[in-house]
Amino acid sequence: MNLNSIRIEVLSAHMRELKGTSKKTGNDYHMAMQEAYVHTGNAYPDKIELPCIRNSDRTGYIPYPPGNYGLTVSNFTVRDGRLLLDLQASPLVALDNPLGDASKPSESSEASEPGKAAPKPAQAAPKPAQAA
Repeated sequence: MNLNSIRIEVLSAHMRELKGTSKKTGNDYHMAMQEAYVHTGNAYPDKIELPCIRNSDRTGYIPYPPGNYGLTVSNFTVRDGRLLLDLQASPLVALDNPLGDASKPSESSEASEPGKAAPKPAQAAPKPAQAA
């Protein structure tokens, strides 16, 4: 069996913030989304809205820097018998990133200035040399 990984491509650190009051509960809400593309093996990637990660003091959001990301088992949870993608519990993992110096969202980058002071990527395995 061949299991292909799912690659998520972020092209811009721009976030779209959504704030308001729920009509159903009357509670305030605040969330932030980023445009991204998911590569699932089809001829073309699908455009998605990727939820941004809350900062440690939960007052704002941290955008993913431009780059390629993958999912791991820790990105999933089971609730009420349903498999759910949970990016708040575990952020996406950076892949070998030709699009930028990104390993994961960094609180050192200001939400008002997305992509500023992006962290250094994890060391990628060297690519095999091609036969001459």
